[in-house]
Amino acid sequence: MRYGETLVDSGDLTDFSIFQMQPWLDVEQGSSCVITVSEHQDNKKAEELAQKLVRMRHELKPNLCSVKDALRLAESNDTGTPFVLVDSADSTNAGACGDSAYVLQEILQCQSPVKAGIALCCKPAVEKAFQVGVGNRGIFQIGASLDQIHTQPVKTEAYVQSLHDGIYTQEGPAKRGLKNNLGKTAVLRAGNTDIIVTSDFLLGPGDLQLYRHFGIEPAFYQLIVVKACTSFKAGYQAFSRHIIYADTPALPLPI
Repeated sequence: MRYGETLVDSGDLTDFSIFQMQPWLDVEQGSSCVITVSEHQDNKKAEELAQKLVRMRHELKPNLCSVKDALRLAESNDTGTPFVLVDSADSTNAGACGDSAYVLQEILQCQSPVKAGIALCCKPAVEKAFQVGVGNRGIFQIGASLDQIHTQPVKTEAYVQSLHDGIYTQEGPAKRGLKNNLGKTAVLRAGNTDIIVTSDFLLGPGDLQLYRHFGIEPAFYQLIVVKACTSFKAGYQAFSRHIIYADTPALPLPI
């Protein structure tokens, strides 16, 4: 993009666009695309931009942190804002199910004392919470209610903190004012981890109101899990300086 802008500034191009295709789309003929506008008769600059994009494609991969390492960092977090653990592999905006409890599994297995907040889709856990009732405890199977191939459910005792209809309004800045309906929703607590479980699709995963509306204020937590790829940046980057891209399970992608 920066190189293309220098070509416009120098007069080699009038304008250009680079279209990066969503990499999760399983479309055989899909690809990224470069378009240039110029008064020149040849397309050398378009080819040059396209070749540059192909050559640098491997540089665009993020550096991923293991969940265990992220937990160790977050356990000593006393900054007043949370570490944001980005579970992009389970991003519902990118087509994932939003039902992975992998991070919760790691917290429990490591017996981590970290104060964490997690939101995921798990209709069976919601139904169990409504049966158990607020203020009571029960044994829950959490996660992997939709995708039972790449992750497994986590069995744990949890306390039912609250029950909701699942309707909340996004605070934005992205899609500010949009109403989302997550279906019946429950907030559970297992150890120091508060878990929002929804019965319908996890909408607005990158919006702070996904947590705030259901009684979880991220500022009071050491770690907040966000199941999004990029949408969370608009709200969370102004809120926390500690963004961790986690290495979590996902469907293998073609190279």
